[in-house]
Amino acid sequence: MNDCNLHADPCGPCPHVLVVDDESHVRRLLVRWLTDAGCTCSEARDPEEALAQLRRQRTDLMTLDIRMPLGSGLDAVHGIGKEFPETAIVIVTADDDTKDAIAALTSGACDYLVKPVECDTFLWRIRRALAARQRRPNVAAEPTAGPRPVFLSRPNGNLARRKPDDFAAARRAADRDMGEA
Repeated sequence: MNDCNLHADPCGPCPHVLVVDDESHVRRLLVRWLTDAGCTCSEARDPEEALAQLRRQRTDLMTLDIRMPLGSGLDAVHGIGKEFPETAIVIVTADDDTKDAIAALTSGACDYLVKPVECDTFLWRIRRALAARQRRPNVAAEPTAGPRPVFLSRPNGNLARRKPDDFAAARRAADRDMGEA
């Protein structure tokens, strides 16, 4: 039995995560957190290298930085999401820009984390993205995957599942919840 605490099926294979960031110390840290949690990992320094990795190996989830010298993670989200709809994408970036967050989420990323991020928060959000991926119908059978659900963190710790085109409504709902907390 595998001891992987980042997925629901303890008898199945552990998830494989591709960590994409131009900063090696960030890649090493995220890989350490993920492997300690039972995942297998691979690394890439830029979107082009990530694409090559995705073509070579089944990947359940990819963490992706936005600002990299050899390519924009934001530009990569849409293309990677179309070619590999079965791979969940979580943005992990120092870029705390609302427009970039909205662009990433509407292009197919399922979450957006701003660095620095704590280990527990990171792993919790990865766990949520993997769980959402497992609940999806067989995306390989879909002619086009369409928009992925967006998970917005709420102050009470719950996640709101919304389609990307519902982003404004989800934001209003989250704002209402903040008033109730």
